[in-house]
Amino acid sequence: MYNMKSIFINIVVSVCLGVSFQAIAQTTGELENVEIEIVKERKIALPEAERKFSKITPHASEPISPPITYSFKPLNVELPLANLVVKPLKLKKESEPEAKRGYFSAGYGNFASPYLEAYYTSKRSAKQLVGASAIVDVWAKGPVDDRNSGNGIYGFSLFGASFGNTFKTDVNLSYNRSFWHFYGYPQDPAINIEAGNIRQHFDRFSLSATIANGSKSKFVYDLKGGFGYIQDAYAARESDVNLSFSSAYSLKPTRKVITNASYQLISRKDVLVEAKPRSLFQAEMLYTINPIDRLLIDVGFGVAYENDTLDKDFHFYPKAHARYELTKGVLAKASLSGQMRSVSLHTLTTENPWLAPNVLIQHTNEAFVLEAGLEAAFAKNFKAEVGASVASLRNLYFYTNDATDQSQFLLSYDDKATERINFYGIIDHAVSKRSVISLRADWFNYVTDTLSAAWHRPTYKVALQSTYNFFQKLKLSGGVTFLGGMKAYNFAEAKAVTLEPAIDFSLRAEYFVSDKLLLFIQGANLLSSDYNLYLNYPVRGAQVRAGFSWSF
Repeated sequence: MYNMKSIFINIVVSVCLGVSFQAIAQTTGELENVEIEIVKERKIALPEAERKFSKITPHASEPISPPITYSFKPLNVELPLANLVVKPLKLKKESEPEAKRGYFSAGYGNFASPYLEAYYTSKRSAKQLVGASAIVDVWAKGPVDDRNSGNGIYGFSLFGASFGNTFKTDVNLSYNRSFWHFYGYPQDPAINIEAGNIRQHFDRFSLSATIANGSKSKFVYDLKGGFGYIQDAYAARESDVNLSFSSAYSLKPTRKVITNASYQLISRKDVLVEAKPRSLFQAEMLYTINPIDRLLIDVGFGVAYENDTLDKDFHFYPKAHARYELTKGVLAKASLSGQMRSVSLHTLTTENPWLAPNVLIQHTNEAFVLEAGLEAAFAKNFKAEVGASVASLRNLYFYTNDATDQSQFLLSYDDKATERINFYGIIDHAVSKRSVISLRADWFNYVTDTLSAAWHRPTYKVALQSTYNFFQKLKLSGGVTFLGGMKAYNFAEAKAVTLEPAIDFSLRAEYFVSDKLLLFIQGANLLSSDYNLYLNYPVRGAQVRAGFSWSF
């Protein structure tokens, strides 16, 4: 650095001298020879500096005696509880939808068919409910000779219910009169038949009461009692007293004991039938277990005692039900069961009002019913089921026309058990409350011994039901039913015949004018199919009725 400084000074001095010499030369006119030496490559060597300090040698650590110990004491700070006052936001109380306490509906259609129905209940209450209903539903004209084939019903009912923390009770009382005509007579223009001479009616009265405890209890029971009475336009009378008890006791979440028992006393009188009590007692006990994951089994037995004359008095039925979840949404099930099926004048005339007087009535003994099926839920709103059953039925009744009066029906029984095979399929599809579709198809096969056919029993039945709601303003509901394969014995031709298949298409449309008023129009057998469900009894053609309903 010092050498470079000298070089720089020398250069500056030389330049200055040169300038001055030039100035002098300009004045004198002479130049002086000057030699300048520039040393470029020069090394600067410095002497080694002397160290003025020495390194500190590290010393080994010595143990501290006595050793230091540490102790940690918990620190508890007690503060007074804060008295926080929380003021939640008060929401405006939403008003509950107005509960309709009653409705009145009226309509009229072809075949001289007035319709009236009314319903009324007490104010909404969590403790009790009382109400009444009444109905008039008449089709004064029919498919044969107008009023000679008319039918209808008039009736009313009263009901009350009480809902307590411990018990729930309800009472029901009803009365109705239905009228019919025996219009299955031979069609002969020369014979004039008055409607009053072939008129039949049934007066039905019933009284029932129920008491049950809450469903949250481990022991749940239901006790019912009832009395029924029926009489026709001639001499038939029947009274029915019945009691039933059902219970379920939960031992564990997966174990339960189910007990059911019932007693029925029926007394019927007719012109040729003496009033003789027909008693039927039934009881069953089932034990529900869950032995392995996804498997639920009910196993037990049932007994029955009855005093009908065509079968033994005491009956024993082994019972078992199994349900196994194969995969999520797919359930396999199988069951073995049996029971006595109660049959009375009331049940028979509800099914077939053209029953002849003084018929022999017996309970049906379902000796065993073996069933297996498969259920599948493909989505939240789509379910399907297929299955089959085999049953052995003793004293199963069949309707046959009376040889002396083809407009009335007798009951026929096979001497031995009737074997019945049934294959079925079910499809249910629902989209909330807007659309509902249900389809069921059944195929039956009856094997009889002394009877040549299972008279008036169908071999197949297909029923499709659907409902669709358009924007809560227009509701359409309807269905199609196919029924066929029924055989009957025609005494006029002295041969067995197969009835024509029944095809019935029905539809109902409801238009909601407001939340209180709706208009409706409905139709049955809209295809005007000509078919018989019972030999000699054709059904009406297209039936249409329109009206309104008012809720208040």
